[in-house]
Amino acid sequence: MRAFLCHSSEHKDFVVAVGERLKGILDQGAFYFEDYPNPLNYVTRIDSELRKCSHMIVFVDGKLTDWQSREYTSAEALGDKGFIVCLPKGVSEPVPALLETVPRVTIASFSEEHVGDAVGEILKALGVNFTEDGLPWNPHLFSYEKDIVEHYKTCLESADEDLPGRNRRLQLQGCPETWPRPLRWPGKGDRRGGEEYESPPPESMEEGGPQVVAAALSQSSRKVFHGPRPSSGRAKGCMMLEGLCFPEAGRSSGSTASNTGNVFPRGPSGLKVGIIVAGGIAPGINAVIDGIVQRQEKYARDGEWRVTIHGLRNGFFALEDHQDSWSHIVALTTVQSSARATEGGSLIGTSRHEGLLKKEERYGKLIDIATNLLKQAYDILYVIGGDGTMKAAHALWTVAERRRRPNQKPLSIIAIPKTMDNDILWVWQAFGFMSAVEKAREIIETLGTETESNPRLCVVQLFGSDSGFVVSHAVLATQRGR
Repeated sequence: MRAFLCHSSEHKDFVVAVGERLKGILDQGAFYFEDYPNPLNYVTRIDSELRKCSHMIVFVDGKLTDWQSREYTSAEALGDKGFIVCLPKGVSEPVPALLETVPRVTIASFSEEHVGDAVGEILKALGVNFTEDGLPWNPHLFSYEKDIVEHYKTCLESADEDLPGRNRRLQLQGCPETWPRPLRWPGKGDRRGGEEYESPPPESMEEGGPQVVAAALSQSSRKVFHGPRPSSGRAKGCMMLEGLCFPEAGRSSGSTASNTGNVFPRGPSGLKVGIIVAGGIAPGINAVIDGIVQRQEKYARDGEWRVTIHGLRNGFFALEDHQDSWSHIVALTTVQSSARATEGGSLIGTSRHEGLLKKEERYGKLIDIATNLLKQAYDILYVIGGDGTMKAAHALWTVAERRRRPNQKPLSIIAIPKTMDNDILWVWQAFGFMSAVEKAREIIETLGTETESNPRLCVVQLFGSDSGFVVSHAVLATQRGR
């Protein structure tokens, strides 16, 4: 879904603020002319964008301007657009005749304080299930990767106007309408945060780059083919051809250690990096922290620029509004991180932030954390944690993007899955999992010896959250457990 925002110059600031919020929520974003300053002549650009947009939202306070009338008439002529008119309460003039039959939403005024109200009302009118932090209403929307693939296969094989009821219900619970795509990598010469963004894109983000199929399925409730069939050309249901795949992770094409660091815009003081660990501890945390520190320092040395790396003590609490914020920061270099890389635990501590788990408190806490990250000018935040932490990382990035000023540098959040339960969707093996399996195997072997020598019943209880991976792998790893 993509929305075209039709407005007068009088309401430009309000509409731009609404548009910035909608861009982070609608799966294909929103268009308003101020976001694209004169790349083509005005008429050509408007007509081009109208064809790409599924909906037009008309902001009007009384009379339509000549350009608004022209844009609305052009969109109506295309015949396949949804229209919504947004107007303040008690407009001084009646709604223009052109818009009398168009669904409308009403807000208190076109002022900054009512931007959130406008976004919420517009999304409600569009039928988009919306949460401020970008997470679905239903936190357990899917629990199995193959169910996700099956859902999107059903969507592809069904006409949009006749989507099965179950799929529509999932969308209303927060499931994206189309298969999620990575954000397009800016090209050379693009500017972010006032700086040119020059690094080449990863090969997988380029046209025809390597892709990874989402699931290796040879059959399902609808037969799946991989690749075109000679007799019919394109194979219906092929996950690669239908786009049910992901770009392969990898370095930028033609990149070197010296220019890889350029993917993040840097200020005069260089690159500022933060590392957080949240949730329970797991084997390997310190090794991961050391790997981050070593790689960031290597890029900085090779590129001859400066990097500052902070370990943020005890998880997300370090980013709340503390009086003495420096007591929650550990300056990290390879000297400190390498010395403890093989130790257990976490050299920067960890915690569970209960406030981020409570729906009524979560958004306010996320605003505080995002505001502090932007205020302290972090360029990258590495977040190490389990399933809940991965959700928090996504929500934090969403909130930070919406609160970032137009000329402010973007914050990159990199989530690193850590869980002994191994219960994070799409992650084949999270670090900490194999250590848990090995320890469980040792206990099962020891108790097996005990029961053979002195017959008795022994019960081993293993954790697993919503999954049984530790149990199944531990049993398969030991002869006595079978």
